[in-house]
Amino acid sequence: MAGKRWLSYGVAYLVWIELLLLGLWFIVISRQGFLGALSAFYVKDSLPRAWEARFYDKVYTIALGLLWLVFMIITEEYFRTGVGQGRLLRRCARVAGPELLLIFAADLFLLLVQGGAGRSWLRWLILASEIVGGVALFRFGRSSRKPARLEFD
Repeated sequence: MAGKRWLSYGVAYLVWIELLLLGLWFIVISRQGFLGALSAFYVKDSLPRAWEARFYDKVYTIALGLLWLVFMIITEEYFRTGVGQGRLLRRCARVAGPELLLIFAADLFLLLVQGGAGRSWLRWLILASEIVGGVALFRFGRSSRKPARLEFD
């Protein structure tokens, strides 16, 4: 029985690492969108505003980095206790769904800032997969049906 429990913990930590990497991806995409919006709508040709934009970029990056660290600590505990209760799958979906929806929102914003009407079909396919996956995981994580236990035989 102890071997099964360690395998469940291993799966929990693998999912946790993947979600942390998705969080870093969100930071990268949202920062690019933020910088694009700043340069297009705020800075334009003003040198003092360019210096302000650099400051805002640093504040934004530090704030998201701190939020990512809080996310890292909270989700690790959340997944670890989920293994003991047999609810790891549901808890993973509860975290991954909103995270994918945030990535979708940041990616769509970046596409719009870049003037996305003439972009490749692959970019639209990525956006569609982000929203479909995010909504599916969100709904699965919030459904009232009792989840299947994640156990290994």
